[in-house]
Parts: sequence; structure tokens; C-alpha cells
Amino acid sequence: MRQYESTFVLDAHLPTETTDATIDKITKYIESNGGKIKLVDRWGKRRLAYEIKKKQYGYYAYFRYEAEGTFIKEFEREFKLDETVLRSLTVVVPKVAIKQEERLAKKKAEKKAQKPKVNEKPVHAETKPQFENTVSQSNEDDKKEDEEATDA
Repeated sequence: MRQYESTFVLDAHLPTETTDATIDKITKYIESNGGKIKLVDRWGKRRLAYEIKKKQYGYYAYFRYEAEGTFIKEFEREFKLDETVLRSLTVVVPKVAIKQEERLAKKKAEKKAQKPKVNEKPVHAETKPQFENTVSQSNEDDKKEDEEATDA
């Protein structure tokens, strides 16, 4: 099984219930045909770059899933017939991108493990700034110089 990404543009003028029903229909269709959903991301209503079927706005939905190669043809055919879907695009996720995502997830997990606990104080909070005495000394030095300048 390979990983795929599909992005759908739905008619934005439809009621929210219809949009949700269409997204659920897509999800169920993928799962009923042996696919495994990895991610469903609702991007929301956005302005289209150009009019599609005399519509200026569309509701975007993004799906990431695993499926067999033969499934994709049927999947695209099914949603070309659906009038609520203005456009759709399905792309194979390259293996390089999958490996890179795994590496990034591993790095995030390592960073999370290295973060100090809430009760621990950071090291820099215990130390006082070194320049604090220097500032007060320089103010005293300035006062002495001012007094010397006025005396002369």
C-alpha cells in the first residue's frame, strides 16, 4: 500500500451539514475500500484563484491516507460525479517525504524529552547578572568626575 494525498474543493455556498456529510462520505469511502486514513484536515472556506463553475469561494479539505493503486481510479471517478465537489487532486506521497516526516517527528520527540520539568528552575534564573555592580560603580565614578570638573 502507498500513501496518497487528496485535496478537495467543495462548494462553499452549501450548508455546513452538507459539507460535513461530503467529508464524512469521502472518509467512509476510503475506509470501506481498504484504505487507512492518516489525516483529515479541514482548511475551511477560501477564495479561489479563478472561478470554477461560476463560484468564487470554495471549502478546502485535505486527506492523507494509505490505499492500493487500483483504488485511486475508482476514487477519482466517484467524486467527479459528485456535484458538491468542484475540484479534486490526488497525488502519491514520495518515500523521501515520508522518511523526512519520520525524522522530524523523532526530533520533536527528543526535544520534548529534553525540556525541563515545570518544577525545575532554569539554570540562568539562579545566577545574578554580573554587570549589576558595574552599573552602580560607573554611576559613582561619573559623580566623582562631575564633582572634580565643577571644582576645577
